[in-house]
Amino acid sequence: LQNKSQRVTSVATSIFYTACKVPRRGDLIEIFRGSYRHWAVYVGDGSVVHLVVPSKSRTHLGVVREENLRAVVGNDQWQINNSLDSTHNPRPADVIVTEARSWVGREITYHSIRSNCEHFATERRYGVSKIQNLFAKNKICAAGSSFLPV
Repeated sequence: LQNKSQRVTSVATSIFYTACKVPRRGDLIEIFRGSYRHWAVYVGDGSVVHLVVPSKSRTHLGVVREENLRAVVGNDQWQINNSLDSTHNPRPADVIVTEARSWVGREITYHSIRSNCEHFATERRYGVSKIQNLFAKNKICAAGSSFLPV
C-alpha cells in the first residue's frame, strides 16, 4: 500500500509540474480573487509572505503575514507572475526572502491604489514598488488542486 501511495503522489506531483510551473523562492504569486488580484512573495517550503488587510478593518493598516500558499490561495486560481523581470532586475532570491520575512508581523499603511499587496510584493522582488500594467501570459493554476506545494 505504501508503494502504491508513493506512486500516486509521484504521478500527482508530475501532473502538477507539467500543468503549472512550480514556484521558486522569490517568485511573485498572483492570485485571482474575482474582481481583484492578490499578490504574495513565495519564500519556499510552500509558504508565501503577503500584505493582508482585515476585511472588517476601519483603519488603513494591513499586516504582513507568512502563510502556506495553499491556505492563501484557497479555491482561487493563481500564477507565478514575474513579468516585470523584462524591465527590472530581480534581486537575488535570498535577499528577496530575507527582506520579505523581516516584514512579517508588522502593520503597514494600506491604500488600494498607492500602497497595496502588489506594491509590497514587487518592492521585495525588485527593490522598487511597481504595479504591473500587462497581464502576464504565464499559465494559471487551479488552486483547489491538491498538488500545490505544502
